[in-house]
Amino acid sequence: MLLQQVFTPGRIKIGLESEEKDELFEELVDLVAISTGWPG
Repeated sequence: MLLQQVFTPGRIKIGLESEEKDELFEELVDLVAISTGWPG
């Protein structure tokens, strides 16, 4: 898998809201889930 396949424009977010590591991972997972249409 190439990084360009992982980091598509829909999976990049500038200005993350999280301040804690756990919250950051949750925010990023939510972003990936939304960009892939999961669940649905």
